[in-house]
Amino acid sequence: MYVLLTYLRHSTPTRPPMLPTPDTSHVAYERVYEPAEDSFLFLDTLSSASETAFLRDRFFSAGPPTPTPAPAPAPAGDGDDRPSLPPSQSPPPPPPPPPFVVEIGPGSGVVIAFANAHAGTLFGTGTGTGTEAGARQQQQQQILTAAIDVNVHACRATGETVRKAAAAAATPIERDTIRARDGADEQRATTTTSSSSSGTWLGTAQGDLTAPLRDGCVDVLIFNPPYVPTAEIPMHSPPPPPLSPPDADTEASTSASTFETDSRLLALSWAGGRDGMETTERLLADLPRVLSARGCAYVLLCAQNRPEEVKRRVVAGEYWGGGGGGDDASRRSWRAETVGSSGKTAGWEKLQIIRIWREGEGRRSDGRTD
Repeated sequence: MYVLLTYLRHSTPTRPPMLPTPDTSHVAYERVYEPAEDSFLFLDTLSSASETAFLRDRFFSAGPPTPTPAPAPAPAGDGDDRPSLPPSQSPPPPPPPPPFVVEIGPGSGVVIAFANAHAGTLFGTGTGTGTEAGARQQQQQQILTAAIDVNVHACRATGETVRKAAAAAATPIERDTIRARDGADEQRATTTTSSSSSGTWLGTAQGDLTAPLRDGCVDVLIFNPPYVPTAEIPMHSPPPPPLSPPDADTEASTSASTFETDSRLLALSWAGGRDGMETTERLLADLPRVLSARGCAYVLLCAQNRPEEVKRRVVAGEYWGGGGGGDDASRRSWRAETVGSSGKTAGWEKLQIIRIWREGEGRRSDGRTD
């Protein structure tokens, strides 16, 4: 798989040069999936002009304030000669809840670290004016991020990747000269803090796909699945702890068991079973449960996953029992389209990212969702 991915080329517009790829030099690749062309396709797609426009409109767009009717004129002879108040505008709508971005199976964490560190660019947040009101606006427009992986080593690696990416995106606060009560000039110490455009990292959870998530809590779901067609998917079961103090034989046995466990965990990151879709189909079936009304999912597929068929089945609602029955209006509300592609490389290894969402469901003017 790694050799094949090395030779891939993609035609998705490259991300802006000011958005660097997170550092993953600390990751033990013998235990965790190494960032490859599929990972980088996610970075390019999420930061493309079309997707940043979609995310900003989906989560933070607001229409103009609604004018309120002019007050009725006072009755004649009431003795009040004050002029009528001019028409005014209603107060701005309350801000929407912060979008919750979750990556399933982050591996090294390069994708979710990128989304967290550059949340302001991707979602159009962190654009306050420097005033107290602007600071409140930045706080209200924060992005929450998290990740879930069955591999405990991937969970640890992801946390460190996110931390390093956030630190790299941090900006120093300029010294502010303030006037003390005694008239002397003082300077606040220069500190380093996360840029206002970064997200709020909530952490990683070890778990199976979307199992740890509550219903309707995810606004943006990112999934780079195990998509390589294989005869079967490795079974994962953690080894039992030793019942007695280790000796030489026990240590050797434990070492072999650890190697086997790590090998299975690594295989789980790429082995997709029948048509490379067994794990992906499990996740797709749970999207109606975990996505919020305004939620969307970005899922990577290769050519042998039959992406056109996958999109058709999503629109028809077949993954969650909608095909051939159920609420027809609900089935029609689902949409799926390709938003990133590795280009016209021949063969099964051609990659694309599809976006799945509900049409016509997003933030209302009152900050809630339809």
